[in-house]
Amino acid sequence: MVTEVIYSEETVLDMLRKLENDLLKGNIILVERLPPVRETEKYRDHIANILREFHKAFILIRIVFADGVRRGYAIIISGEGELGEIPQRGIVEGLEVEYMGDKKRKIVYRPVAFTSPQELVNNLERFAKLYHESEVRIVELKLPEAYREQTLLYY
Repeated sequence: MVTEVIYSEETVLDMLRKLENDLLKGNIILVERLPPVRETEKYRDHIANILREFHKAFILIRIVFADGVRRGYAIIISGEGELGEIPQRGIVEGLEVEYMGDKKRKIVYRPVAFTSPQELVNNLERFAKLYHESEVRIVELKLPEAYREQTLLYY
């Protein structure tokens, strides 16, 4: 089956709203994200540290639903400003991939600019919290699919 590629007129902000809606759904059986973090480290702090050091970060989030649909989000943050600090301004790019049975689809969203480091940090915190809440729901429901021994991030 050929991958359907869509260059959307929607922006990364629209994609982030879709990611937020996906993370709030009750039928998630698995969530994964890259880059990985140590157990003692908060994800938002890890990404913020990467941004301070490189002014660039790449975030991958995969969600697997009970009906077999797999959806992934790729977020690329490129910033400018003083190294050692959260970027003062920059752009955020994003794309979504979806696997539904035999159908494969990639949606490329239009990039958006950010002009405030606080705006960036607030969004990192919001999505880190949503991600954590979805993980907690999976564990609370004790879904057997959530305890797979092998990771699904690479297939």
